[in-house]
Amino acid sequence: QAFFAVFGPTLFGLSPPRRPRGAPPLPRGEMRTSKKKEDSENKKHRFVDSSRSALFIQARFRHAKTVFRDFGPSVFCNRMGDPCDHGDIVFLSDRAAKYIVLSETSSTGLLSKFVEGFWGVSKPEVLISVTGGARDFELSPPLARAFKSGLVEAATSSRGWIVTGGTDTGVMKLVGDACLESHLSVPVIGIAPYGATNGNDKLAGQFRRVVYTNVPSPSKDGAPLNGGHTHFLLVDSGLAGRGAWGTEIKLRSRLENFYVERKGVPRVVLVVNGGPGTM
Repeated sequence: QAFFAVFGPTLFGLSPPRRPRGAPPLPRGEMRTSKKKEDSENKKHRFVDSSRSALFIQARFRHAKTVFRDFGPSVFCNRMGDPCDHGDIVFLSDRAAKYIVLSETSSTGLLSKFVEGFWGVSKPEVLISVTGGARDFELSPPLARAFKSGLVEAATSSRGWIVTGGTDTGVMKLVGDACLESHLSVPVIGIAPYGATNGNDKLAGQFRRVVYTNVPSPSKDGAPLNGGHTHFLLVDSGLAGRGAWGTEIKLRSRLENFYVERKGVPRVVLVVNGGPGTM
């Protein structure tokens, strides 16, 4: 949009020059010759302008792609303005997941380019947004089987993204464990509050590879991340402990809405358990 706002007219050829008002009409033969000349000149201008514009657009596209592919995390910072923490988390299951810690005010447009460009996650055909209770609960065996098989089938057949709160509690744990058991190959993205993530002190630094063990169990002040997820966006609001719960919701909503409204991706919201805050 910014490109077309500034350079839009350069995509088109020049208009034919107008004869001054009151000028005597050209003879018929001369008029045809003059018209042919003008058409030839205009075609030349249009070809040159279009070629330049196309080359410029391609160069800008390659530049943006290269920036996010090679320097993606450098585009973001934490809420203090310092470079954001990012790297890989290795869980007890030996499964590794990508993570980045970023400010709650981060641009969703840039975040979309980062996820697709730096992490190499393909644009989804559908967003499966799972929300609900954060407290642990048990489903009856038939309901648990139906939930797991239905979720896995929906995600694989649609080549979608599964988005959850990312922690090892409640519905997030249910979804993560189901994906891990099923060896699901689709992205499972957890968007969690950094201040309420247990073991977040292990995540400090750039291009880290963190072995995520010996992390405190879930409590009112925080919860560990779930190992069934493939990517984590950890939202830093500056708050810690129980005060940080819910501070990730705005960024999650903005990111999901960006894909729905700007990229035309349909969204399915799956609510499991929960209370008034879930709605």
